[in-house]
Amino acid sequence: MQTFSTNPFPSGEQEILLKAALFTGQNASDAWIKWNELVDFEAFFDSGSFRLMPLVYKNLLPIDPELPYLGKLKNIYLQSWYKNQQLFFMGSVLISELEKNGIRTMLLKGAPLSHFAYHDKGARPMSDIDVMVPYLQARDAITLLKSQGWQPEQEEYLEYNLKWGRSMMFRGNDGFEFDLHWHPFFEAHGTSHADDFWNKAIRFQLHESKTLSLCHTDNLLHVFVHGLHYNPEPPIRWIPDSMLLLSNCRKEIDWDYFIHQAQKYHVVLQVREALNYLFHTFHLDLPEKMWKELTKIRISRNEKILYKNAQRAEDEKYGGFISRLKKLYLIYLRQTSDRGFVHLSLGFLKFLKYRIAGKNPFLILWYYVKRYIEMLRKK
Repeated sequence: MQTFSTNPFPSGEQEILLKAALFTGQNASDAWIKWNELVDFEAFFDSGSFRLMPLVYKNLLPIDPELPYLGKLKNIYLQSWYKNQQLFFMGSVLISELEKNGIRTMLLKGAPLSHFAYHDKGARPMSDIDVMVPYLQARDAITLLKSQGWQPEQEEYLEYNLKWGRSMMFRGNDGFEFDLHWHPFFEAHGTSHADDFWNKAIRFQLHESKTLSLCHTDNLLHVFVHGLHYNPEPPIRWIPDSMLLLSNCRKEIDWDYFIHQAQKYHVVLQVREALNYLFHTFHLDLPEKMWKELTKIRISRNEKILYKNAQRAEDEKYGGFISRLKKLYLIYLRQTSDRGFVHLSLGFLKFLKYRIAGKNPFLILWYYVKRYIEMLRKK
């Protein structure tokens, strides 16, 4: 029976499909045939697996064009290519507008990975464009976008996001969506300086618009941190993202800098887990010196707690008051540089103040009291 996985590591069926997308020769075609024996291609299967299909098609076509369902895989690939082209064009227009107004830009995730890692504009499906601006220019970028008709999602959380968040989604009148970032991931929020990630960025061009991308080392770190975090979509795409990035850009990976960045942003556990999985399952060749340096780094108790929490759903609508408060505190810990009991306590109170901005705290408390009473009545 098919099982689905929403943690960062794939289910058995997903792992077989990943091998069809990444292995070569007979190993890849055997994996595709085995996957089809376990999963009904004509029926429902998880969206994380579906998003791998364009890459599966590109990998299998040169091996054996007579393999089952390659015609349908081609249609999925072409749809991905078409949608990506639309996103690239709209992203180019957006970047041009920001740059024209003196706001620096950097593309994250899909667009640079499609170019540097996949070498293909359709093999990695995308749902939106991710644009990062310097933190000090984030408010100016938001003001500019709003003046041009872009609508921020949950605008009431604007101040909270600027102080504690990493990004905000915007939607245009034509339905085009993009994420505006000022930090690449949450863990960088309380630790990074103004020039972090920017001082090693590399040039990147999207259609006619010149912009930047994370350097390949930071890009690999970003893939691991983003991939080994809870996501409503099964986040297994971090595996081909990282494998293809390492395959096609290995010479540009600075492993000493990579370890430095992992330590700086307290994400060594994520990196270890990711590399260990890729080594054992996909035979990733790792520099022995790098691995020794990485494994001897001491991990704090807080980092272990935060990593465990990062693999869980963060929707604090569920659970009781204490449970919700605990989740919020863990979110706060991941996004702050505060240290020490007093600073953490005061910082958490400020965090909560931003979190409930515009809401009546007594009504929030009363909501949980009523839920607790209802729970007692059901017992």
